[in-house]
Amino acid sequence: MANICINRFYCSTDNEANYEKILYGLGDRFDLYDLDGRDNWMRGEFDSKWCYPEEAIAAMMKTLEKDPTLHIEIVSCEPGMQYLEAHIYDNRSEEHTSFNRMNRNF
Repeated sequence: MANICINRFYCSTDNEANYEKILYGLGDRFDLYDLDGRDNWMRGEFDSKWCYPEEAIAAMMKTLEKDPTLHIEIVSCEPGMQYLEAHIYDNRSEEHTSFNRMNRNF
């Protein structure tokens, strides 16, 4: 049985097409929990096996239009392995920081 990674996310964009692609892209790939949002923002969480689902998120990001208002934050953690990773996307470009018991970069 795989350890379950909890992924909490926040997204904001003024581009309605991107908003829907993110909402349905995450919903098609994962079970969304605690989903909340309004006109141009949403937040919630989803589970993945072991760690941040890099390939699934990258595939979703490739479907998005260029969007200067796009901002996505995803914080992933799996407490049993002391794994923590954060990704921030602004206008489809990515920054990330990772923390785990093997490599603690504080």
